[in-house]
Amino acid sequence: SNYGDGFDGNQLKLTPKHSLNLGASYETDLSNGHSVRLSGDWTQKSKQYDGEDNAPEAQTSFKELINLRGAYRFSENFEVALWVKNLLDKRNRVGTNDFFAWWLATPEENANGYSVLSLSHTPPRYYGLTATWTY
Repeated sequence: SNYGDGFDGNQLKLTPKHSLNLGASYETDLSNGHSVRLSGDWTQKSKQYDGEDNAPEAQTSFKELINLRGAYRFSENFEVALWVKNLLDKRNRVGTNDFFAWWLATPEENANGYSVLSLSHTPPRYYGLTATWTY
């Protein structure tokens, strides 16, 4: 494709037509005055394209994302939470950058233009423990 090509009616690159996000949270007070909160969210998106030309070979399917969090509140001021992001460890493309890289090309390639495509993905599964003190 050349830059002069018309892409009217095409889907924007890296932009799915549909996106669905569901979240839930449950909190309960304990008899000792503490409380527990469990929450999670799920995200799913329709296909997206890596370029403006919507070429079928440059189509990406989004893999679902699940995040979970469990918190124990000791008082109004102090909470400890365990959480996991991207529970299923699925990677999704979230950005591209096509830039001119003259330092990687031979003089002949520089004459014709040499570009490098850089891809960004969602992070892999990661988890942690967070303690929060509010004053």
